[in-house]
Amino acid sequence: MSFGSNRRADRTNRAVLTVIGLVLVGISAAGLITSFVIGDSDDPIVSADGRRWLLDHAPQMAAAGAAVAVVSLALALLWLRHQLRPIPEAGDTTVTRTEGGATVLRTDALTDVVEQELNELRGVTGAGARIRANDPDTIDVLLDVDDSTSLARVAAQISSRILPRARRATGNGALRFDLECRPGRGAAPPRVA
Repeated sequence: MSFGSNRRADRTNRAVLTVIGLVLVGISAAGLITSFVIGDSDDPIVSADGRRWLLDHAPQMAAAGAAVAVVSLALALLWLRHQLRPIPEAGDTTVTRTEGGATVLRTDALTDVVEQELNELRGVTGAGARIRANDPDTIDVLLDVDDSTSLARVAAQISSRILPRARRATGNGALRFDLECRPGRGAAPPRVA
């Protein structure tokens, strides 16, 4: 199961779209106010002098428009890059180290086991897990559950069975899960041949 859009991108989306929305609301309000103020007069919106100035400065206006388009394109590409860039995973974990060697736990092995155990819970239709690179004590867990699943029951099973096993396997008593549940994600209907 893929995490798709990562949480960092989701936070960025909310911030960027909020700013864009507020700017557009302000522009719309200014346009409405202007239309009510100017709408009562018989004067054209752009005077003859203004029209003449725009025609005299058409190349500069076109260049300004092109510059705005290039800047908008660059910002859009940066945003897209931020959307698609995956969050790096944490490196392998050393469970024990002795003079004779070390026991190393691969992160993908740990997350595979966690995903398998999560998928065995009743009502869970899919699970994804990833260890955070910047916080190796946290495993991000994304659960797809059907609508009839009790989230409290699933959380209790995770904290009483799956999390303690992961802590024992890693030797990390501070390990924690950061759960995100997506309800309404039932299993796909069986195919009819």
